Amino acid sequence: MCVCCSAALSKPSVEPEEEYDYQNDEDYVYDDTPEEGTGDPVTGPPPVITTKGQVFNAKPGDTVILPCNLENVGRYTRNAAWVGVGTPKTSLGWALNPQNTSWLGVELSKHCLDDAYVVMWIHGSTTLFTDNVQQHKDARLRRHPNNTLEISRVTGEDSGTYTCKISAQPVVEISHTLNVPSPPKIVRVLPEASNRMLLKGTSLTLQCDATGHPKPTITWSRSNRNMPSGEKTVQGSSITFDSIDRHHAGTYDCTATNGIDKPARGTITIHVKYAPEIRVDKETVNSGEGYESALLCTVHAEPSATVTWAKDGKPVNLSSHMKSEVDQHTHILKISKTKKGDFGRYTCIANNTVGTKTKVIELTGL
Repeated sequence: MCVCCSAALSKPSVEPEEEYDYQNDEDYVYDDTPEEGTGDPVTGPPPVITTKGQVFNAKPGDTVILPCNLENVGRYTRNAAWVGVGTPKTSLGWALNPQNTSWLGVELSKHCLDDAYVVMWIHGSTTLFTDNVQQHKDARLRRHPNNTLEISRVTGEDSGTYTCKISAQPVVEISHTLNVPSPPKIVRVLPEASNRMLLKGTSLTLQCDATGHPKPTITWSRSNRNMPSGEKTVQGSSITFDSIDRHHAGTYDCTATNGIDKPARGTITIHVKYAPEIRVDKETVNSGEGYESALLCTVHAEPSATVTWAKDGKPVNLSSHMKSEVDQHTHILKISKTKKGDFGRYTCIANNTVGTKTKVIELTGL
């Protein structure tokens, strides 16, 4: 666009003693309103893109040329101002023809002649060039004088829609499609390592981002077990669990496929912190004097819980007579040759940094 314009005005012949001050002359009516039809329009034929949209298929490393041939985007006529030079008043305007540098007795500076329209190259939603000004810094991109866009050393990420656009009213544009087949590549798996230990009840979003062309399909699975929903796999780049518990913990596998080369894989391990959860198979255990008695409570906790036993509100002193054993998550209090004094209410107590949980088991005689 033109930012300045100087004009050498041809002044009317007047006697030296006469002074002209049209704005203050009561016989002169100063009017800065453009005459009807002059306004500020761009005149001449509308701009045209003669190139048709095409589909370009390339291999990684190729150089691609995207054409955009234009017509009627050069010089234009535009009203710039009104100036009073004698009578009648004259208009100062842009010259449509570079050879025609005068308008109604007003000489125009050739610096006022400029391109009428802005031409842009856009990739998806990213503007690459505005006329000759590169908006997206990438040394592989080049705009030629004829408005052709050159992309060297293309990769799969260059695939997509490229639009050549003229800032006319209405907008004139064409789009090319560039396909650069490339294998899938996982670039990010979320949450970050620092956010993979979560409290029970919080929400969790698993995110797997991958590149490649065609766009990869993302599938989630969990090592050695089904997904929390019970399904073997779940499709989608992201999965959200609104309220997690211990059943959401585990190692999740993200697989990206697009039919090019081998699938790409990523993994993420989620830990869920929660207070102990206790389950007892029998709240009342029947035994007898001289028999072996066994009290069982199953404990799940993260971090792992410390499990102790109490009888009638007092800690149990472990000995050869009373032993505590652990089988995975099951804690067992074994009483050999049960005595009459061994009958009563036993409490399984599980404690970790998140909280404490208890369950009572009644041991009775026959």
